[in-house]
Amino acid sequence: MGFLSQHKISQTRSKTINLTSATLQKGMIVEAVYKPNTDDGKMGKPKKYMFLILNRGYKTPGTNNRKIHALTLDNFSPSVLNMLAEDIGLKYIPKYQKTIGFDIPKLLMEQSSQRFYSQKIRPTISSKYNDSYRTLLIPNFSQIRLVNYKFNKKVMNKFFTLED
Repeated sequence: MGFLSQHKISQTRSKTINLTSATLQKGMIVEAVYKPNTDDGKMGKPKKYMFLILNRGYKTPGTNNRKIHALTLDNFSPSVLNMLAEDIGLKYIPKYQKTIGFDIPKLLMEQSSQRFYSQKIRPTISSKYNDSYRTLLIPNFSQIRLVNYKFNKKVMNKFFTLED
C-alpha cells in the first residue's frame, strides 16, 4: 500500500486550482490523473497520483516529445516529504500566491535540473524515496490540480514568518 491517502490528508482544502500541463512549474505539488504506458506502448488505465514537479518541459534531444520529471508521492511518507522540503526549501508559487511549493525554480538550465537530480535525489532515490522518480509524457495527463500542501510547523517556521 502506498502513501497517497496520507498525502491527501496533508492538503489545505481550499479553492481548487485547475491547471493545464502548460501551467505546471518546478516545485509544484499536483494531483492528477495519469495514464501510464503499458509494456506494449499503449496507454494504460487512468490512475490518480500526486506528483512533485521537478522539471516541466524536458525535451529529449532529437525528439519533439516534451516530458515531465517528477517524484510520485505515493512511494514515500509525508515525513520524508517534510525532510525534503526542509533540505531544499519552500516558497509561495508566484502566480498562485499563498500556495506553497518547493523552491527549485532557480535551476535555470537543463544541466542544472540534471545536477539537482544527481546531487539531491539520485543518491537516496531507492532507500529514502522508494524509487519514486518518474519521467512522464505530457499527453497522458488529465485533471491536473494544484495542491496546497500542509507541511509540518518546523518546516513552515523555517521558511515563512507568522505574517505570511
